[in-house]
Amino acid sequence: MVKAVGDLEYRSDGTLWWTASGSGRNTGKPVGSMDAKGYLTCKIDQKQRKVHHVVWFMHKGVWPSNIDHINKDRSDNRIENLREGASVNNHNRKMPLPKSGVVGAHYVEAKGKYKSSIRIGGKYKHLGYFNCPTAASLAYLKEKEKALV
Repeated sequence: MVKAVGDLEYRSDGTLWWTASGSGRNTGKPVGSMDAKGYLTCKIDQKQRKVHHVVWFMHKGVWPSNIDHINKDRSDNRIENLREGASVNNHNRKMPLPKSGVVGAHYVEAKGKYKSSIRIGGKYKHLGYFNCPTAASLAYLKEKEKALV
């Protein structure tokens, strides 16, 4: 799929290309250079922008406030790999595992059980107490999946 807006062309591999030469434009290479955080950036209308934000704008018609790369690869700017939302970003970051060894399960010694909870959109939700860490983790993962859909 090729989508063009102004002097930019989006290709299905997630790259942007200039369709017309101009000040600082190279029509033979993809648009953007890697910043210190691993995002591709480019200058459009005298403003520095992240390439994945430009891709979002080209497809949705609005500038996003926050975009998440679903596969966590910051250089993969295919539209199907992008989603909008700050709370989603927090669920996509790398976190250390708790002592239980599985995500979403924390042992509560006073109860002798594993507690599962999740924070979605800034709100805390208690999912229950479980006899094993696997059950607590499954409850967490099920709730997380519902939140991300």
